[in-house]
Amino acid sequence: MAKDKLAIVTRVSGEIGDLGVKLMYLKNFLADANRRGIADESMRRWVEELKRAMYDDVTDILDRCRRKVTE
Repeated sequence: MAKDKLAIVTRVSGEIGDLGVKLMYLKNFLADANRRGIADESMRRWVEELKRAMYDDVTDILDRCRRKVTE
């Protein structure tokens, strides 16, 4: 059982790390979009929705994964 738990922890930890890297790229993209001052309303709404998803949804998912790993 400990071996299975270790495999799960290792796999989840790796996936969390990969997601963290992707989030870093996304954060840089969003910062660039803000600097450019997007004029198109639909694009601005899309960027805002992406921000909301990144900061709310993904952060919650990562927190839950980290808690599961440490249980």
